[in-house]
Amino acid sequence: MKPRLVVVFSALVTLLSAGCSADAGGAKAGGETPRAQLARQVDGVRACATLVAASGPLEFSENLMASASIEALVAAGLIAREPLSGDDGRPRVRIVAGPNGKADVRLATGEDGAASPALCFGTRRLASVRTESDGAGGERMRYSYQIVDAPDWTRDPAIRSAFPFMVRLLDGTHEADAAAFKTDGQWRIPGDPRAGTMADIGNKGFFPCPVPDPDPASPCT
Repeated sequence: MKPRLVVVFSALVTLLSAGCSADAGGAKAGGETPRAQLARQVDGVRACATLVAASGPLEFSENLMASASIEALVAAGLIAREPLSGDDGRPRVRIVAGPNGKADVRLATGEDGAASPALCFGTRRLASVRTESDGAGGERMRYSYQIVDAPDWTRDPAIRSAFPFMVRLLDGTHEADAAAFKTDGQWRIPGDPRAGTMADIGNKGFFPCPVPDPDPASPCT
């Protein structure tokens, strides 16, 4: 083969190889797939649920904070009860982070996107995505996720018995209520993705409940 033909042939092979590599990766404009765009917003976001009450300060009667589910959290060292002096003479306590809860208890609103005091029990990881009509001539992207990297305390039998909702969330794959929409060529989840898990589980959380609790409507089940 003549030298000039060799140069042309080599250049053609290089161009074809580059094109095949891009197609195999499923890359879109900008070099990032729609799935990768969502993964960037979902992966690693902490999964949290309301802790004790929807707002602070977490100060309640000593009797209410002696429920079996609260006892399980105290025994695991996640929270502690500080005695308070009540004006009416009735014993009251304040819920604070326990020695083993510093990494996962969120008492200040806004931490990790929590709209209430919260206990975080893992991180979200994107599982699947799918597009569908948004009903207005456009598209939206639905996604599902799993909760991974659960801390050791989530395997405590007493806590698993007290909070079945947490066990279901850790064991399954869940479709998010929120959908992503395309804006300026990028798929984006509106709002703060960190609040996603709390929105998805509704009224469930780490509340003072009896154990076991047979009521399917209970916020702990």
